[in-house]
Formats: sequence, C-alpha cells, structure tokens
Amino acid sequence: MIIAARRPRWHAEAALPSWDSPARVGWVPIDVGGAHMSIRWMNVGDASFAEPFFEESITKLRNGMPAALELESELSELRRTVDARPLVRPSAVIVHMTRCGSTLLMNAFKAADGVVGLSEASSFDRILQLTTSPSAYWRSQATSCLADIVTLFGNYAGPPTRQVVIKCGVGGGALLTVLRTIWPDVPCIALIRNPLEIIVSNCKTPARWLHRWKENIETCWYGPPPESLDINDDVEFCGWVLGRFCAAVSAVAECIVIDYEHLTSQIISQLAAECRLSFSVEGRERLAMALIRDAKNSTRRFENDIETKRLQGTDAMKRSVDRWVAAEYETLRYRAVQQVAKLSIPSKVD
Repeated sequence: MIIAARRPRWHAEAALPSWDSPARVGWVPIDVGGAHMSIRWMNVGDASFAEPFFEESITKLRNGMPAALELESELSELRRTVDARPLVRPSAVIVHMTRCGSTLLMNAFKAADGVVGLSEASSFDRILQLTTSPSAYWRSQATSCLADIVTLFGNYAGPPTRQVVIKCGVGGGALLTVLRTIWPDVPCIALIRNPLEIIVSNCKTPARWLHRWKENIETCWYGPPPESLDINDDVEFCGWVLGRFCAAVSAVAECIVIDYEHLTSQIISQLAAECRLSFSVEGRERLAMALIRDAKNSTRRFENDIETKRLQGTDAMKRSVDRWVAAEYETLRYRAVQQVAKLSIPSKVD
C-alpha cells in the first residue's frame, strides 16, 4: 500500500542497510494510513525541517538528487525504533484557528537552538485523530504512538537529543483535551484571530482543510455541522468551524491563549521562555529574520494586513461571524487580553 502522494524513487535493497541498523539514524515517520495503519518512513539523515510546513520539507527531500529513501512498515516498528532512545516530551504544542500567526510563531520557535519543529505533520495529526476511535485498542495505541513520535523526532539525527515543538493542523483544537491529558505539564498555546479576517483570507485563498472537510464531512474533526448550515457555502462553513474551535479551546483552562493582534516580538520571546527554548547569538539572528519575513514565503517581508482584511469583509461574512463564532471568540479574546497582562507585556501591534 502506498500512502505517499506518489511512489518515491528508491530501491528496497538501497534502503535496507540503514533501516536494519540498530540505531536507524535519520529515519522518521512521515505519514500513517490504511485499514491496518501502515507507517511510511523517510531517511532524512540530519536534515532540518526548516520549511514553514512539514510536508514542504518532505517534498523537498523527496525531490532531491538523490531522492530520500522511503519504505513502509507496520505500526509496531515505531515502538521498536524508539526503544532505547532518551524520552522526549514536547516543549510546546500549538493549536490555532488558521491564518492567525501560528506559522510565524512556529518559525520563531524553530529559530531556537536544538529545536525540531513539526508543523502540521501528517504522521502526528493522523495518529492524534485516531485517539477518537470507537475502538479502545486503537485509542490506547494512538496515545502511545504520539509519545513515541515525539521521542523519535527528538532523537532522529542521533545525539544530542533535541527539543520538539508541535503545531497541529486546524483540527487540533478539537482534541486539545486529549493533548492536555497526554502531556498535562507541556505548555499549550492556542492562537486566535478576529474571525472576519480569517474568513476573508480563506475565501480569497481557500485552505486545504476547507475543501477536504466539505468533500467528506465525516473527516471533519469538529463533528457534523447542523442541518441548517450549507456546507457548500465557504463563508458559512468557515465561520462554523472557527466557532467550534473557539468553543473547544474555551473548555480547556490550562492553555495559553494569544490573539494575533498581540503577537509582538516581545510576546514571542516571552512564550519561548515559557517553553524553555533558548537562543544563542546565531539563534537570535535567526529569530530576528523570522519576525520580519512573511511566515510562508521567506523572500517577502512581513506586512500587517489587519485593517486590509477587515475592510474586505462582506456583509455575508459579518453575518457568518455573528451567527457562528462571535460569542465564542469574544470569550477567548478576553482570556487573551488577560494572558498578555499576565506576561506583563503591552498589548499592541508592532
């Protein structure tokens, strides 16, 4: 069974020597799927996941010359690969409303010394979703596998062990309680933004989750929408999803809530300190560059688009916000303001 988008260029006999070695240095899980939960592995060597999204890093390695070696195995190989490696827990877990500064924050955290950033990694998100399985067996397996994935990525390149920061996909908010149960002492950061701005962004350039969930509503992490909602209406469906995210995060007390308007360089530095991330002189330079560049395109400078997006909001978008998300967002917005005050940092946009 092939899980990857296309069959990679490799020969099994080329992959086996490094796979069969006890350490399996360089091998990481890049995807999980199928009825029996096969796992796809890639030998990334000591490559970093520097691109804004994990899948972009994997595509780059897959298209390299030579292409990175890949193979598939049973899920049990994950435990076997992790055995005897130092345990690693996440330094931070990020959930987000989408288009709200989460990629910026992740890029900033990846600038810290010795940090591996998993930005919406398929292998993590698919196992996370499995924690909601009706099968008690698979729920238990998923919980163990999540911990194993973090340990593996913290050790994939060999010593020294690295810190791991996780940014979930947009569905992560739905399973925030699960994440807190697995790692009750790990800082969880929920990023929010004015929902009108998010809807404007998703109508201009629809996110993949928007199409994926609309095409198969059973895959939506937030459950089935009400019958009164027209899922073919991007404005309405996006507003409803944002409302479900806010409601899910509101139910979790132990979570740092940060609004996009408050995401200044000072806030980011303070959050890094809360997560025990450290920056050398070179790391500070990387951080400074991450904060002035467009989070998803490093060739462009960052431009504050708050006012532009608010002006682009249509009456239909405003109605969707009022109907599906306004009350829930304001609840979280209040928490975010309190969080900024707790951090003793002025709540203003840089």
